Amino acid sequence: MCNPQDTVDFSFIDPTEALVRLLLFSPLAARGENVVLNYEPSGSFSDYCNGDRWKRVQEALPDGASALTCVIFFTV
Repeated sequence: MCNPQDTVDFSFIDPTEALVRLLLFSPLAARGENVVLNYEPSGSFSDYCNGDRWKRVQEALPDGASALTCVIFFTV
């Protein structure tokens, strides 16, 4: 606030582009098995990423579509 500006310019990244960047270039994306886009039968995560809930979400979408979800991890 010491040097007030007459104008402020903002530049934004398209949210879809930001998501694609995260999917393709994040450290988690280095291993394909970390990116789950479609239902996979599994004994773990019974109602989360490989379970019944995820299967219902996928079945509700048109053929060829994938739901994009995310989980935010907080570390202290």
